[in-house]
This record gives sequence, C-alpha cells and structure tokens, in this order.
Amino acid sequence: MVMMPPGPSNALLQTVRLQREPYEHLVRCASRYGDPFTLPHAFGAMVMTGRPSGIQEIFSADPDTFEVPGKELSHPLLREGSIIMLDGAPHRAARRLLSPSFHGESIRSYGRLIFDTARAHAERRRRGERFEFLDLAQRITLDVIVQAVFGVVDPEEIERAGRILLDLMAKAHPAFIFFPPLRRSFFGLGPWDRFVRAREAADALIRRQIERCRPPSILSLLVSSTHEDGSPMRPEEIRDEVVTLLLAGYDATASMVAWAWSALGRHPEAQKRLRAELAPLGDAPSPDDVGRLPFLEAVCHETMRMYPILGSVIRKLSRPMRLLDREIPAGTIVAAATILAHRREETFPDALAFRPARFIERTYSPFEFLPFGGGARRCIGAAFALHQMKLVLAALLRGPELRLQSLREPRPVTRGVAVLPSDGVPVVVV
Repeated sequence: MVMMPPGPSNALLQTVRLQREPYEHLVRCASRYGDPFTLPHAFGAMVMTGRPSGIQEIFSADPDTFEVPGKELSHPLLREGSIIMLDGAPHRAARRLLSPSFHGESIRSYGRLIFDTARAHAERRRRGERFEFLDLAQRITLDVIVQAVFGVVDPEEIERAGRILLDLMAKAHPAFIFFPPLRRSFFGLGPWDRFVRAREAADALIRRQIERCRPPSILSLLVSSTHEDGSPMRPEEIRDEVVTLLLAGYDATASMVAWAWSALGRHPEAQKRLRAELAPLGDAPSPDDVGRLPFLEAVCHETMRMYPILGSVIRKLSRPMRLLDREIPAGTIVAAATILAHRREETFPDALAFRPARFIERTYSPFEFLPFGGGARRCIGAAFALHQMKLVLAALLRGPELRLQSLREPRPVTRGVAVLPSDGVPVVVV
C-alpha cells in the first residue's frame, strides 16, 4: 500500500495559492506537514522536498524515469517541439542541437551587445524620472534577445519585433494554462481571441526571420543545425524553440536583474563593495573582465538563492520511484522545492539575510543551490542568463544612479514563467 506524505487538500485552491505566493506557500506547507509533503495541484499530486538528499535522488535518477508534467495544459504557449515539452530521446537530441548556442564562445560573443544595450537604455532616462526598474530590465532583456536570436541590428526593426513579442507575452495569461475551459473564442473579442492573434503575429515574425536568417545569431545556428541522421531542423521545430527562448529568457533574466537591484538598494554596504570592485575596470570594461569579478558573481548567486526564478522544479513520474524511503507511484509529480533548499539554515545560516559573501566563503553542491534546476533537464540557457545578469548589473551600476523609491522588500508573485517582484521595483533617477 502506497502511503503518500501528508499535505493540504483541494487542488484548485493550492494552485491559486502557489501562483499568488510561490515561496511562502511552500514554506508554510513544509512547516506544517514536514518534508517531504504532498501538494495537490492542477498538474497533479506533487511530492515536494527541499532536503538535499531528496533533491539528489530526483536529479540523479535515470532521466527516463520522468515525463513532462502538465504537457497538455502548456501547449497554448509552448508547442510540441519546444525542448521544455520533450521527453526521453527527443529531449536529449534537442539539447545536443541547442547547446552550442549557449556555451563558450557563443556566450562571450554577445557580451558587448548586452553591456552596450543596457547602458544605452539607462542613459535615455532623465534626472527626476520615476519608473519601475522591472520595466527597464525587461526592455533591455527583450532588445538583447531580439538581436541575439534574430541577428537584427536596425533600431526600427528591433522596435517592431519587440512590440510583437511584448504583445504575445502580455496576452499569455496563466489562466489559459491552468483552466483550459477559458480557451474559447468570444466572437473574436475575448482574451483567448486576443492571445491567438498575438501568437499568430509572433509566428509570422519568426517565419520571416527564418527566411532572412542573418548570422551571427542563435537563429542562424539553429537553421544550420542537423539531426543525427543529417536532416535539418524543420521550420516548425525552429519556431517552437525560438518561442521557448523568448518566453523563458525574457521574464527569467529580467526578474533576476530586478531582484538584484532591489536587494542592492536595500543593502548599501553590498552595493558599495560591488561598485568598488567595478571601478578599476573603467566606464567601458571588457565583458570577459566583468564576468570574472568574484563579488559580482556572489551578488548574482545570493539574489538567485533568495529569489529563485521558480519556487520548485517539477518532474512527473513515468514509473514508480523511491524517494526519501517512500515508494512514490507512477503519475505522481516529484518536486525539488528550490525555495526550501535555499532557506535551509543548516546549509545557509541566517538564510533570510542578503549576504553575498557566503558564496565567496564556500561552495555549494547542485543539490543545495539549484537556481536553474538540475539533472538532465537543467536549464540549457543557465550560463547565458548568468552572464547577461552580470553584464546588465555592471552596465547599470556604471550609468546614471537609479535609487529605490521604497526600501520595503517586494512581494514575490508568479507571472509568466518566473517569480517577479510584485511592485516592479520603483526607482527614481537621481
């Protein structure tokens, strides 16, 4: 007889709570029910753990033990060919095709683009201007994505592509994922109709870019890639991967930068140390030199520890699995609860404090610190995202001073594919 770990009831209520409080709801459940606990959800029953030993069991398991959870629910946003939606051999093949775009020289080649784009956006702001820092971070990220993925350099073309992609992301409401009955046309006027039109416009944009395909770009690498049998990627496959890159890269990287700016603004001693580390590099530092700065990397890691992109990393069992001495049946979702692992006092003393130096004082295993997931499905763009985060922060710290309008810590909320600061991090140019 299978004995699932204890947990709350009502899948709909738990799904809504997890959307509204992606960190604290898991913390409360672990405090009340212990670790592991079972959380009912729209995707199915989820067995959650933040214990390094349990996370290691999940990440070290045979990849064929798992399948993608909620696959049928996610199709409006992520199509069948997206690497996130693939299992088994197709997933491994997709990683082989995409990996060259996000490692080594490919990452370094975009360093100057990232730094200059961030600096240009910051310098357009005027003294006394008030705005949400998250908007700035998203605009920078979007411009970088458009240029890096499509190879676009014309400012007007970058702007047009950005508007189309922003429209898609603005209309991609999470309700379409968790509540399929809302995917209905309402005489061409409802939210679903508007989303479908935005998706069609984005598809048309990507088709045009595939036809033009300008190197150097991530798109040109995909177009020139071949499967193991020598066949090229089909346009539909390329489209699905490009949409995944746009959706995942836009919200995830922008949220990381926004959380970091909020934390640095509330901890002036850390910001002062970071500025001092950047100062010897001058106003136009080498991106490679920026990437090697130890305290900058520590700030990025501490930000992702305290405010992970996802509160948990989920896997659906295609066959039974033994987890923390419990036999978990097939069809159940097992989850590495990132926020629980990152708040373990045994691993991170004074875990609620923003203290970047902890990442200089010691190193952590991939089962203790897991901002990009882990195992065979670890985020393929992790190195690119971290490099971009470093360069954007460095560029903005060397530009006009953007001061927080409030020292209150923002509330984390789930929007799109990432956990974002609820207030957008209001700043003023001083």
